[in-house]
Amino acid sequence: MAESFLKITDEGVRAAIWAKFYSVMGFSELDLLQNNIVLYPKPVAFREISEMRDRTRMEFMNLWRESMVKDRSRLNLSAASGGVPVVFTDGLDDSGEVEENTGIVNIKATPVILNYNLWFWSLDRDKLNNVAELCLFWEHNTPYVTLNFDDTYPIDLNIKMTGDIIDESPIDTMRTRGTYYVYRVPIEVEGWALSDAQVKTIKTIYVKIYDQDDIAEADIPDFIDDPNDDLLLYSDTLTEDDL
Repeated sequence: MAESFLKITDEGVRAAIWAKFYSVMGFSELDLLQNNIVLYPKPVAFREISEMRDRTRMEFMNLWRESMVKDRSRLNLSAASGGVPVVFTDGLDDSGEVEENTGIVNIKATPVILNYNLWFWSLDRDKLNNVAELCLFWEHNTPYVTLNFDDTYPIDLNIKMTGDIIDESPIDTMRTRGTYYVYRVPIEVEGWALSDAQVKTIKTIYVKIYDQDDIAEADIPDFIDDPNDDLLLYSDTLTEDDL
């Protein structure tokens, strides 16, 4: 079963968050994205990333999609009900070149608002203050991510950080469990739910014309099932290059 576009969107948002914040969080370009920002809700994120790293290290981020709702401000009924036909290719030919367009796929789209929560975890509270400042300027610095549907069609998704930046540090247990800090940032993504279906296309037309005058009317149904080429008047084959 093919991946849903919602899952692809989750991964795209995670990659955009990593590209923006890995440096201020103290990571390098060589650090693995999947080991430092995970797609888990807050209650299990700390344990999941610790098991993933095989050690406990506080600096990390986690992202979780909390809800989704149809975005009626961008609703286009024709795109959702009828879809948009686009061409596709079969792949590569024997020489490794992309083949010519050979068919049509119908893409249906309905706009959705995806609501995420993003948490930043650190032992250094001032590091999270720097994160907060980046969040406050997010909308002024490329606040979108571009994803390719079916590896071909680019779709820009707008990412908004418009909610309150909330300090969820466990102050009441710092004396018993240790000191660490957690900031939560609500994120709103103007996304899409997409579906596609291949449309049957006629690529070859076979034309044959027979002399009906020599066929009795009662014999026509049998002749259609098993034509007699002795009565053939004209024959041709049309391909997509001829149309």
